[in-house]
Amino acid sequence: NGNYNLSLGSDTLYNNIDGNYNISLGASALYSNQYGSENIAIGIGAGYQVEDNFNTLVGTYSGRNLKNGENNVYIGRNAGRSLANEFDSTAIQYNNIAIGSNAGINLKNTDENLLIGYQSGYNITTGKTNLLIGYNAGYSAITSSNTLSIGYQAGYNNLVDGGINIGTNAGFHNSVGTHNMNIGNQAGYNNLSGALNINIGENAGFSNITGSNNINIGLCAGLNNDNGSLNITIGTNAGYNLKSDGNIIIGGGAGYYVNSPNNIFIGSYAGQGQNGAYGDNNIGIGYLALNKVYSGLKNLAIGDNSLYNNTNGNYNLSLGSDTLYNNIDGNYNISL
Repeated sequence: NGNYNLSLGSDTLYNNIDGNYNISLGASALYSNQYGSENIAIGIGAGYQVEDNFNTLVGTYSGRNLKNGENNVYIGRNAGRSLANEFDSTAIQYNNIAIGSNAGINLKNTDENLLIGYQSGYNITTGKTNLLIGYNAGYSAITSSNTLSIGYQAGYNNLVDGGINIGTNAGFHNSVGTHNMNIGNQAGYNNLSGALNINIGENAGFSNITGSNNINIGLCAGLNNDNGSLNITIGTNAGYNLKSDGNIIIGGGAGYYVNSPNNIFIGSYAGQGQNGAYGDNNIGIGYLALNKVYSGLKNLAIGDNSLYNNTNGNYNLSLGSDTLYNNIDGNYNISL
């Protein structure tokens, strides 16, 4: 009883009984369809198992195993092929778009995904409402939902819900860390389990693995911090070698070598420190304030070049430009 169908190629619409307004071009395209209507299947085996309505499938084996579901658009060789549905007639898919060879090739029970790029969302089976754009973007996601990954291999290893990855290899290694935002090429690249991090800028938070609740903004900000948490680094190379907790570092090159907790450095190269610096609980505000700090702790320096050469001195109070400029090891000084 089917009407207004166009079928070109061997075994196309082979089992159609009541389906209407279908277009089937290519060997075995829409082969199993009996009652579905308004489907378009173009390519060898495209929509082979389709039994529902309003699907657009273009490319060899595109949507091949899509059985139940409507309003899906799969374009590209093996796009939305649904390998996981090969022997599962219960799988249901609605409103998915997969464009690119092998994009969404394993989709099973899932809705509302937008996958664009070669092998984007390759392993998704039941994940929903994901936006993945780029070569291998979100490649490893299986059940992940509500993720956004845009860029070459962005969010490649993500296995959890939520998360934003924008840029080449952004959030590449993250597997179980939740609610992270990585914007910039290789931002948050090595994160595995750290959660609630914000990395904005090329290589920002690059080495973080387990650290959580960090904010890194700027080129290479917080680059080498691998497990520190509760840090804020803003500026090019700010906190570059930081590997501790509870620091606020704002300014280009500020806190570059710091590897200790609870410091506040604000200003270009403030608290830049020396290789291996471990002084903690310092406050340096101003251009080059506490610039040479190494083991010194609990100092307060406010003003350009304040306590500039202080290396090991402790418990100093220095307010004003160039105050205690040459202090190295002195302690308990007050300079106003």
